Amino acid sequence: MSPDKKMLDEARVDLYLAVLGREKYLMDQLLEIQRDKKPLIVLARPDELDKLNIREGVLVSDLEKTEGARFKLQKDLAANMDMDFEALTAQAMYLILMKQYPDRAERFQEITAGIQQSVARIKDLNEENHQLLETALEYISEMQWMLTGDEGAGTYSDSGGIDVKTPPPRRKIIDAKA
Repeated sequence: MSPDKKMLDEARVDLYLAVLGREKYLMDQLLEIQRDKKPLIVLARPDELDKLNIREGVLVSDLEKTEGARFKLQKDLAANMDMDFEALTAQAMYLILMKQYPDRAERFQEITAGIQQSVARIKDLNEENHQLLETALEYISEMQWMLTGDEGAGTYSDSGGIDVKTPPPRRKIIDAKA
């Protein structure tokens, strides 16, 4: 019997959609955390940023568990349809649902589109936040050097002299001994 002729169990489809809905909810929560991080990075509020990172870790753990449940359900649905698990892609699932449960196909499409949008936005915000952190760390390093002038040990050539490839020392505002 071909996969489109074999009926999916309606209760399993509903459970699958519920799990997908939970994944979308968690993705939306992660997206909100990424948005909340930006001002904390800009305003240099590490304690609050740390709290968000802890919350993010809990959500990621929950997402991993939910993803595992979705994976198992999808495997069961594929077996029910006499399909290889790999063949039951999102597109294949949508087409099967369109034939068997059109109202659920629409919901499936909404959820998966929402997940894709959230993942793309999380990726963009994560990159922006990473760049902000890099800039903040460079600024802190520059300010530290301007205040203390700490150059470290320096770089020497094979002959024992100062390496000419190294940029000349910068001037500091306050002497480290002060």
